[in-house]
Amino acid sequence: MPAVAVLGLSTFGAALVRALAAQRCRVLALDKNPAKVDGVRDLADEAVIADVSDPKALEALRLQDFDAVVISLGEPIDASLLAVLHLRDLGVRNVIAKAATEDHRRLLHQLGVAEVIFPEYDMAERAARTLSRKGLLDTLRLGEDISIVEVAPTPEVIGHTLAELDLRSRYQINVIAVRDALKDEIRVNPDPHVKITDSDALIVLGRDRDIDRFVKR
Repeated sequence: MPAVAVLGLSTFGAALVRALAAQRCRVLALDKNPAKVDGVRDLADEAVIADVSDPKALEALRLQDFDAVVISLGEPIDASLLAVLHLRDLGVRNVIAKAATEDHRRLLHQLGVAEVIFPEYDMAERAARTLSRKGLLDTLRLGEDISIVEVAPTPEVIGHTLAELDLRSRYQINVIAVRDALKDEIRVNPDPHVKITDSDALIVLGRDRDIDRFVKR
């Protein structure tokens, strides 16, 4: 069971606690606001009232034993940056932090944070990519130019098998799953000889430029 500590119960932090609890992770939730801590007490395995800028309070929680520590603090950003420094001193390796501004994001990267989450920017970029690609149902970024996307079925693919479409050779993309919208079922590593129906969406992995060639064909 993964163990995750969430430091700061902002809207994002509280939502993360709920999502982690639903995934049956071991969750520690921390905030200096008692009302926010009480709001997730029934969800978290441990709910602590403490200030993330207090190194002794963080040390007492043995955060270095957690699989990941998420810093979910907004502005002012100094508390977030101090928390990163304290966690590094404690030997916490996997630190994930939420950025409130672009400058905050840059500073977190410079401090060596493993992953920086910028919710407003990330969601705007995701929405823009989905809206700019006709037939695209959803998208997940895996890197600078690699994505997993869900593509609606089109007349060009309906009635054909993946073997017949040969998307790997034609577009350098891989169909890793097929989602049947009617049954709400996902077939991972789909049979290449089964025909695509009008209720099947293709879940595709590839470089953005190759996905664009396929979507805009």
